[in-house]
Amino acid sequence: MTEQELEGTVSHQVQGWTRRAVAGVLAGCGLASMLGKEAEAKKKNKKKKKKGKGSPKPTPPTCKPTCGDRTCGDNGCGGSCGTCGAGKICEEGQCLAPNSYEFDRLWYHGLENPWGLAVDHEDNVFVADSNHHRIVKFSSTGDVLLEWGSNGDEPGEFSQPAGVAVSKTGQVYVADSKNHRIQKFSNTGQGLLSWGTPGVGSGQLQNPNGIAVNPEDGTLYIVESGTNRVQWFADATHLATWELEELGGFDTRSVTVDKDGKVYVVNTSGGLIHRISGNTIEQTISSQGSGNGQLSGPWDAAVDANGNIFVADRGNNRIQVFDKNGAFVTGWGTFGGGDGQFKQPMGIDVDSQGNVYVTELANARVQKFRPAVARRNR
Repeated sequence: MTEQELEGTVSHQVQGWTRRAVAGVLAGCGLASMLGKEAEAKKKNKKKKKKGKGSPKPTPPTCKPTCGDRTCGDNGCGGSCGTCGAGKICEEGQCLAPNSYEFDRLWYHGLENPWGLAVDHEDNVFVADSNHHRIVKFSSTGDVLLEWGSNGDEPGEFSQPAGVAVSKTGQVYVADSKNHRIQKFSNTGQGLLSWGTPGVGSGQLQNPNGIAVNPEDGTLYIVESGTNRVQWFADATHLATWELEELGGFDTRSVTVDKDGKVYVVNTSGGLIHRISGNTIEQTISSQGSGNGQLSGPWDAAVDANGNIFVADRGNNRIQVFDKNGAFVTGWGTFGGGDGQFKQPMGIDVDSQGNVYVTELANARVQKFRPAVARRNR
C-alpha cells in the first residue's frame, strides 16, 4: 500500500478526529517523519536554486610564459593562456606595464613637514622631520630605528632641518637650514662635526636646503635658498662655488650626485633638471608643464644605479622618471591622501633594490614604491 492510500484509509477510519490525532496515528506508522523529510528536501532544493541565480564572479585575467609546448613572448600566448595587449608584459601571471612602479607601503611616525630623505648602503631611510627639528632613521619597512635632535642651535640640535645626505661609509650630513650650517653625524646619531656661519661669502651659508655627497670622493654639494649658487666642500673646507646667475639664474632647492660623480641641480622655478660640470650646463632635462615628461615646481631628484633620474614633481603631485639621456620613462601619482597619491612630494631617493621612497609635506608621511616588473622584496 502506498503512503497516499494508507493516509486515506486512516483518515476514513478516524473521520471526525482532529488533525492532531491524525498526525499522531501517522507518526506511529513512521509516515510523518517520511513526509517531513520530503518537505525539508524540497525547501533545500529551492534555496540552492536561489543561490545559483546570477553569473559567477569573473576571474582576474592571467597570462602565462608557456602554454603546452609553446614558449610565449612577453605578452603571453593568447587564447586560454592569456594575452596582455600592447604596452604590457606578462610577469608572474599578471599583465604589467614595463618600467612602472607599485605602491608598497607608507608610514607616518608623527612626522610634520618631512623634507629631505636619503637612503644608505644598507637601505635604511633617513628623514629630516623639519617642524620637529629632528632626524628619524627608519628601516626599509618603516620601522623606527633611531631619532635624534631637538629645537636649538647647540651641536646635535636643529632649526628646521631641510636636506639630508648619507656617504657610502654611512656618515649622515644634515642641512640645518635656519641655523645656516651643516652638521655631520655617524649613522647612530653621534655628532662628528658642525660648520657654517650665516652670510653670502665663500664658505658661508644662507638657508642651506639641499645637500648631496659624491659617492666616490665624499665631496659635498650644497644649495641655499638665500643665494643662487652651489657650493662644494670637503667637510668644513670650502672648495669651489658655482654661481647660478652665470647659468641663467634660477631658484633651486635640491642637488643630487650619481655614481659617476655627475651633479644634477633641480631648477624649481623653471621646471627643469640641469646636469652641471665645471660651471657649465651639460644637459637640461624636461620642460615646464603637466604632461608626461614635464615638471612643475620640482623639489628633489635622485639617480639610481642605472642612471635613471627620479623627480619629486611637487607642483603636479606626482613622480616623473627619465633615463640617463633625459628621455621620459614613466610617472605615477595624482593629488590626494590615498595610497600612491601625493600632496606636495618633497624628498626622494632610491635604494639598492630599486625601491623608491618619497616624503610628502602636506600628507606628513613617507611612501615606498617597488618596481612593478620583477617585483622585489614582496
